Amino acid sequence: MQKRLRELDWMRSFAALSVIMIHVTSGYVIANPAAYVLNQAMRYAVPLFIILSGFLLFYVDRNRDRLSWASFYKKRFSKILAPYVIWTVIYTLYTYHDAVIAGQYGKWLAVLKADLIRGTGFVHLYFLLIMVQLYAIYPVLWKWLKKHTASFLAVTFVVTAFSQTMIYFHALHIVHLPRLIVPYVILFPLWLFYFAAGMYVAKHNEAITSALAGRTVQLGVLYVASFGLLLLDSHYTHTYDSSIKPTVMLYCFVSYAFFLSIAMKLRDVHGRLARLSDWLAIQSFLVFLLHPLLLVWIQRTYHELESFWKTTPGFLLLFSIVTVVSCLVVYVASWFRPVIWIGGVPRSNAEASPTEQKSATSVH
Repeated sequence: MQKRLRELDWMRSFAALSVIMIHVTSGYVIANPAAYVLNQAMRYAVPLFIILSGFLLFYVDRNRDRLSWASFYKKRFSKILAPYVIWTVIYTLYTYHDAVIAGQYGKWLAVLKADLIRGTGFVHLYFLLIMVQLYAIYPVLWKWLKKHTASFLAVTFVVTAFSQTMIYFHALHIVHLPRLIVPYVILFPLWLFYFAAGMYVAKHNEAITSALAGRTVQLGVLYVASFGLLLLDSHYTHTYDSSIKPTVMLYCFVSYAFFLSIAMKLRDVHGRLARLSDWLAIQSFLVFLLHPLLLVWIQRTYHELESFWKTTPGFLLLFSIVTVVSCLVVYVASWFRPVIWIGGVPRSNAEASPTEQKSATSVH
């Protein structure tokens, strides 16, 4: 059995909460300075999930002499493709329910087809298509890291840094990128180095954790500095709605090191809070998939409270409601074995080794 990396559980659960906060605050960043700052502070969330995904995959496979492509693809894709299709159907039904009720099934099916290809079924589903691509090339990356670590890091960094810089320059109208059939955000080169860095950290986990131990204060200073740089960038370039830019890359990796130094202090903590963190780490993929639906439903159902949601107490209450209700729904769903089809972990599987609970993504 793999050693339990409880520091990763803390980080996964924290990242899951961070994604919820991004989505809750995204509609209020213009109206509320506190929402703006919190939204920017959580910009590490999606890249952090990708780092953790690369880490958890390679950590399990680090001592293998060879990797079975067929076995890997069967295991990984079976746990991500079904939830992707099912949730895309759910979100498009919710968004276009008027057309479905009116019997305009052709219109809905056309939208569904486009959303499945583009990852545009809802605001967060693009992430799953990114992971599909990264899983597809993982066996090649695994072999590359095993044999040529230096070139592995150098090439993947250049690919992602260049890709993100081009997207950033496009947003600033410095360059003009051609229009594609699919959104640029789903293309794996933009996220490759996060995944590769996670794999590298897994290979050198003991050395890296030893180097970070006892450096929380220094890393905290770097965290504040990198966040300040991100805030300045977002403010002066008006790119606050994007997580694809060089300042986010810097902020994400500093955040990873800082959070890991804190999580290592928490890995021997026990009690109710630790159990909640462990549970959220295990079920974070389903919480990730579900929470935007609850958020939008609450906002639309109680639209008369829109002015209240824009206030700091309002969006904090909204965050709390969405988080608690999402977790309760996932908890109930986990009692049923078919929950695996929508990205959850049945209770009967929840006690497995956490390094093998990586299922579809490290969100889960």
